[in-house]
Amino acid sequence: MGKKVTFIIGSGTSIESGAPSFDGFNSKIREIWKQKAIQDNNYMKEAFSNVLKLIKKYPQSNIEEIFSFVYLDNQFNLDSSKLLEHIEFVIGKTIYESLRYIEGNDSIKLSKNQRNLIKQIALCGCDFDIISLNWDVLLDQALMHSRVGLSAFGKKKLNTGTLNYGFLTYYNKKEVKPKDKGILLKPHGSMNWGYCEKCEKVFFTNNKMHIYFNPSNEETCLECEDRKLSKLIIPPVYNKFASIEHTNNIENTNKKDPAIFKIFLKIWNKVYDVIKDSDIVVIVGYSFPKTDIEFLTFFKKAVYDRLGEKRDDDGGLDILVADYNPDPIVKKLSEEFNYYINDGTILQKNTGAKIIKESSIRIHSVKTKFGKFAREFKKIIAKFS
Repeated sequence: MGKKVTFIIGSGTSIESGAPSFDGFNSKIREIWKQKAIQDNNYMKEAFSNVLKLIKKYPQSNIEEIFSFVYLDNQFNLDSSKLLEHIEFVIGKTIYESLRYIEGNDSIKLSKNQRNLIKQIALCGCDFDIISLNWDVLLDQALMHSRVGLSAFGKKKLNTGTLNYGFLTYYNKKEVKPKDKGILLKPHGSMNWGYCEKCEKVFFTNNKMHIYFNPSNEETCLECEDRKLSKLIIPPVYNKFASIEHTNNIENTNKKDPAIFKIFLKIWNKVYDVIKDSDIVVIVGYSFPKTDIEFLTFFKKAVYDRLGEKRDDDGGLDILVADYNPDPIVKKLSEEFNYYINDGTILQKNTGAKIIKESSIRIHSVKTKFGKFAREFKKIIAKFS
């Protein structure tokens, strides 16, 4: 194909694999609360009980908004740090239980949809990177277990070291260096990442995506055996970078520039680079929610800078929104990029797909479920070649 394609993947891509949507999270929490393992563990019982009280207090809000409310209380010096810890744990536990293969098994079931998408990407021969805004590891698993997907990453042999997170990581004691292509960027962190504050290294696991959320976590650094690994995530709040220190339990808050900030800054800078270098941006299962205003701002800056560059034979930027209800997302993006479309260009409807014509930005939409999109991506993307 020859064009640079960047995927922006949201939680909607995990729903068909069993993960709850954020709007459906509250119901799933109530369901998991009834499990015997929860009721028999004092910490888990307290955490779920406190979160259910918040759900009852804010019945019109999803779990992202509830987290933001409690985070705001904590910013106003109302000591809500334990409650924030409980919400983080409940979110992680709920995702894990929703995607777990069988009762009592730590493995996460492989997603056919994610594997199909990786296979289709490889078959179309495009130069690609993936930005996943999810904590779960469905895409990670698909990349590790799909031979076709791995060949797209320049590897013929199936092995975990092929995961390319865009920064230096470690699998067991093996150093996994980042590569320039085929990057899986996770700017909100990942449930299979463990961080050691002492040696400042990030280790990732093959399929255990809940261990760092577990209050009984005993996973220790392979280099510093006396130091427990902690989770490495950014929670769903408005001010994401300000929340990093609390969320990831940084002990030495007097450090001027903790390594954990450098890790996330490196990831976010790479996100900016891959968007800015794109010819096509494919947005799947992601709606730019209110709690993700920082990513929207980041996205806009990268697109503006992309269009401000002088490139030979530059045909502009195509943005493809693939969703079962794409119109609100297209409308939001059209409004956000008003500078580029409010110059006499026509917003035209064409067989249900909205296309901004004669502009540096062309926004397209496909009304589809993720499973169908994953199976037919090669055919869908062919019209951009």
